Amino acid sequence: MSYFEEKSSQLSTGAIEAFGIDLLTRYARAGEMAEMLQFAELVAEQGHHSLLVSVFYDSNACLCTFTLVDGLDPLSDVGEAIKQCAIETISQFDWDGSVYHGRQH
Repeated sequence: MSYFEEKSSQLSTGAIEAFGIDLLTRYARAGEMAEMLQFAELVAEQGHHSLLVSVFYDSNACLCTFTLVDGLDPLSDVGEAIKQCAIETISQFDWDGSVYHGRQH
């Protein structure tokens, strides 16, 4: 079995909760989970973790998406602070309908 084929799982689970945020990677990819964990830790250090419901890494699209709490404007100052955390930790993500390229491997 190759752990590096397109749909091969690299982790025993593709979903965990960290800092109160649900983290999910479609095909249980280790690198995607590592990025999301780093993101969750950075957001928690800034005290914004309670404003995120979940983070989902779509392994097919190589794109991470975020679910914010109801009412939080992703373009507000706090939203921008969370986006900056994503830029520092996530390779490719969608933020309010635009795709951003952050952390480079």
